[in-house]
Amino acid sequence: MKFKKSEIQMIGVLCTLTLLAAMNSVIFNVAMPSISTDLSISPAMASWISVGYTSIIAVGAVTYGKLSESYSVRKLLIYGVLLFSIGSIIGFIGYKSYAIILVGRVIQASGGASFVTLAMVAINQYIPTKMQGNALAFISIAIALALGIGPLLGGIITTYLGWRYLFVFMLGSMGLIIFLLKLFPNEKERAVKEPIDYLGGFLIFLVIILFLLGVNVSSPLLVLAVLTYSILLSWERKRTYPFIKVKLLKNNSFVSLICIGFVINACHLATLFILPLLFADYYQLGPNIVGCIFFLACIFSVLSSIVTRKKLTKENSTLIFYLAVASLLVGFSGLLLLWNVSFMAICFSFIFIAIGYSPIQIVLNMLVPTTLDKNDIGTGLGLYNVLNFVGMAFGPALMSKLLTDSTHYSFGFGLCILMTLGNVYLISIFKKKQKGSV
Repeated sequence: MKFKKSEIQMIGVLCTLTLLAAMNSVIFNVAMPSISTDLSISPAMASWISVGYTSIIAVGAVTYGKLSESYSVRKLLIYGVLLFSIGSIIGFIGYKSYAIILVGRVIQASGGASFVTLAMVAINQYIPTKMQGNALAFISIAIALALGIGPLLGGIITTYLGWRYLFVFMLGSMGLIIFLLKLFPNEKERAVKEPIDYLGGFLIFLVIILFLLGVNVSSPLLVLAVLTYSILLSWERKRTYPFIKVKLLKNNSFVSLICIGFVINACHLATLFILPLLFADYYQLGPNIVGCIFFLACIFSVLSSIVTRKKLTKENSTLIFYLAVASLLVGFSGLLLLWNVSFMAICFSFIFIAIGYSPIQIVLNMLVPTTLDKNDIGTGLGLYNVLNFVGMAFGPALMSKLLTDSTHYSFGFGLCILMTLGNVYLISIFKKKQKGSV
């Protein structure tokens, strides 16, 4: 069974949007040393240019997933592109002010949050069931490509134009509005729409921000994050139309998979954050060279994605997962042992990490929808992407805190090894639940 021409075009637009959203999460990473110097701020403060963006993306992911159950995917994506572009303009114009840059990134994220979640929702709505696995694999490939292209472009643009022009690059998303209008159906929206649980949405945002601030700034805030989460659950249980369906949190198969997504994204983005600092500090390499290194690793990541897409079935998904975890462990172990020994050893180690990251993402994209009821697809995929993006924010926030307290890079790489081993336990939980449901 092959894709129709219209389906290929639609998937192409969705992959492009996904690529831009994911790329924008990492494109500033290689510019962090330059941003810190130009704005006279600490690396921890500079990290919030990426962490803040990803935090808003996380909240927006479940918001757009929820809205997709009542509103047209096409309309939501167009609004998302417009917000994404407005934020880019604000960031470019206000590049001399740290506060204005953060405002621009928040608005960018408010729009970009629609891209990944609605891409997955659109595939589940418009692509035949037998072809959805392949279509979702292309989304994973777009993310893998973004995590390589982002640092490469970030390095080139920062070196030759200046980091403020990173905002300009994202304005290319405006051209996609034409294709959204042409290719996506103008669906009839529900006559009776579910009321939006604004307080629930605010509480989710508060939990994420308190959690990240607790990791990055002050650990007592973690206690406040836990208390806020308890209030959120209590509130959502009482709502007829909750922002997050609490029953999803009782679905152990679903929860174990989205936690795996959190961990792999936290480890991968932590590495993408820490390596530019390590290369600049220990090896005196500029952002353009660092970007080239990341892009080389990205090629291997994309190749592993293509192989996974061709070989992946539900039956061999666990085997692929374990092979990918083994590749991650080799990579993180190499960084732990050799970060201050050999520049080339760091590069080879990072290639193993890139090879292991993408297959796990593809396996998750295939398995997560199978754990959800049809009526929960929008909210469930939104929650899945919340954990993905919170992980993307958590990794850099944790690493910047570790580097503030100690300049020993080994701590970060050792932590990534422990977290990756935790994923082996999570996949075992998923396997037990799947066997129990048969």
